[in-house]
Amino acid sequence: MLFLYLKVCLSLPPVKETGGKHMNGKIGMWASPLLLAVMLVSVAVVPAVSASELIVLPEPENALTHQEIDCIYVTLMDDVEASDIDADVKKDLLQSLQMVRDNTLSDVEKSAILTEVGKILLTQGSGGVSPQWSGYIGGGPAPHNDMARIAGQKMGLSSAACTILNEAAADPDDWGDLSWNHYFITGAPDQAEQYANIARGYLHDDDPSNDDLGYTNLAYSLHFMTDLSQPFHYAPVYLANHQAYESSYVHNNWTSGKDYRSDVELNWYYYYVTDVSDSAGNLASASNQHMDYIRRTMDQYSNWGDNPTLIQYTRNCFVDGAKYNMGLVDYVTRS
Repeated sequence: MLFLYLKVCLSLPPVKETGGKHMNGKIGMWASPLLLAVMLVSVAVVPAVSASELIVLPEPENALTHQEIDCIYVTLMDDVEASDIDADVKKDLLQSLQMVRDNTLSDVEKSAILTEVGKILLTQGSGGVSPQWSGYIGGGPAPHNDMARIAGQKMGLSSAACTILNEAAADPDDWGDLSWNHYFITGAPDQAEQYANIARGYLHDDDPSNDDLGYTNLAYSLHFMTDLSQPFHYAPVYLANHQAYESSYVHNNWTSGKDYRSDVELNWYYYYVTDVSDSAGNLASASNQHMDYIRRTMDQYSNWGDNPTLIQYTRNCFVDGAKYNMGLVDYVTRS
């Protein structure tokens, strides 16, 4: 604020003399060095950054604690218990989830169990609920489409490439699998990495005719990365909240109302991605920190969409997603 104040003061026109006494030279000589010193300090504290200048950041560490992760497992067990799946299947799933909680399995075994639990919940026990970070198949103004396009534009891709990103970004939601592998625990980070590496292969094979395939697969990778910016995409739990928050509230406030797209458009920071699946996991943990507050607010208040903290958490998630998406574009396209 001080820097802005000084800029305003320095831009004011000279004061006209009104017949009063002039300021003596000693005060003027004393004030100028002080003002200069304050300005220099202010510039150091609040650097001026061009509106189109990209700034690369180191990735933050995974934010979820073991206690928070265990709470997710407990919620999964509660959802399995309350589901309408076959009793014998339910019993096996609960036993498997308990082994996951007890940490007696390898990471590979845990991943296989959690993937199976998520798949079964979404295909057998969810009552047909299949929430998605909304997007339009074939392109349009929606989170998946716009976040992919904006990431490409920010990282300097051509207009044609950004059009492909926009048009293909929502496609994975139309693959007929109820999006069971679009969650952190069911393999979304691996999906993001798989398509990112396919995209790299096409874009770096010195055959320009493959560029469209490269950008299409980049769009698929961006889809899974963007999914993990959604607080409810860590695990397939609280599906009713998930759908109401994502497919209704966010979609309706994307370009109007809260205008969440503007938060993505105004971001010029990105993370330097070296391992796509690790980065996707970091994003999932960052966004999931907000899930419990958002869920409880939705359950307690009819006007939850106007809650200031919920609004800010949603903005945070989109900005985090934008940073990782831009880093993902950089990962795929850099030499």
